[in-house]
Amino acid sequence: MRRLLMPAVGFALLAVPSWAQEVHLQRPYANPRASVVVPVTKLPGNYIGCIIVPTPSMRALTGLRRVHAVACVEATTGEVIVAVLRKNGALFCSGSGYVDPNNTSCANVTVCGRSDYYCLF
Repeated sequence: MRRLLMPAVGFALLAVPSWAQEVHLQRPYANPRASVVVPVTKLPGNYIGCIIVPTPSMRALTGLRRVHAVACVEATTGEVIVAVLRKNGALFCSGSGYVDPNNTSCANVTVCGRSDYYCLF
């Protein structure tokens, strides 16, 4: 399954479908810097929604260089899964978390061992 996911993710980064939406991801409580806001691509679905976080946005959000990420949320449970990938599609690290029940456009997520609060708008 992991081998099948990587080419699909790589394809998604190269050929974004016409129904994809450009949105922004924010770390509203970023420390020590002020709030960080970066552009991402949202891929909505019926029961699962994903975002693609390009390399420049990953660097601004996390300080990680030469990686991009794909994060998906399962609508019925609110579970978030994250894959941080190298340029060649190899897994760099992963993450998980849950949507904030008080603000469903935000989630508490641990990525590469670091926890933070992210909001999509």
